[in-house]
Amino acid sequence: MRVNVYASFQEAPRITSVDVSERSISLRWTIKPCSPTHPITGYEVKLADTTKPYVKFTNTSEWTIYNLKPYTKYNVSIRAVKQVGYGVWSIVTTIRTAIAKPLGVPFEIKVSERTSQSITLQWKLEHADLINGPFKGYVIKYTPQGGETKMEEVVCKVVKKCTTHTLTSLRKYTPYSFRVAVMNERLTGPFSTEQHTRTMQDKPNRSPAITTMEPLSSTSILLKWKKVDRDEMNGPFKAYRIFYTPQGRSTDIIDVGDSAIFNLTSLLKYTTYRVTIAAMNEKFVGPQST
Repeated sequence: MRVNVYASFQEAPRITSVDVSERSISLRWTIKPCSPTHPITGYEVKLADTTKPYVKFTNTSEWTIYNLKPYTKYNVSIRAVKQVGYGVWSIVTTIRTAIAKPLGVPFEIKVSERTSQSITLQWKLEHADLINGPFKGYVIKYTPQGGETKMEEVVCKVVKKCTTHTLTSLRKYTPYSFRVAVMNERLTGPFSTEQHTRTMQDKPNRSPAITTMEPLSSTSILLKWKKVDRDEMNGPFKAYRIFYTPQGRSTDIIDVGDSAIFNLTSLLKYTTYRVTIAAMNEKFVGPQST
């Protein structure tokens, strides 16, 4: 008995065009058929990342692969399919999908006030594989009550080594809202849920301005002053403190409520007094008037 064996060597396809998006790769290729009697019936496209490769069949010389991971390297090779068998695989081409918007969201945001003008934030990010691009860092969005939103970037190279940051130069004794998002080199992901805290108290920014200091009798002086605005108190208002010093003697102090007028009594007769006023919040006394 005689058996005829036919050998048909088919060269590998040559990839001529590669188009990538965030989640797809489009390929085109050419090939030189080796025999008109054994035509090419289709192609197998093999795709692999770090997992098990899979093979798809197509009867055209182009193919688009969908549902891929953003910013991921894939190894692609192609071979011809003929009635008498398979051609050789093409040289492996490594292709990376495009950068996409991060999907990971920072969570367990903790905010703690440090000073009257600084607040420290801490957060976590578990799914580093959802950054979808080269990691750049984080961005913090923070807004003072009644003010404009600002953003500050926390740039670093290691995902889990920069999950804490202190914001400085904030407004004193002011409620703030905070949100955090992860960044890759091109895009910013969704922001975390909003967190709130208030900066600490501090000394009032300015002193009351005395407008009137008028003797009413030999033992009393009428004082009037312009109040300090509440947004300059840097804490809950407590009182106005009056400092009055008779010439050559020690200073006396008296605290008055939320008023802009007060009658100092029981003073020494025919005596020169130096009088100043300061605003007070629950923790601090502000500067004295001049």
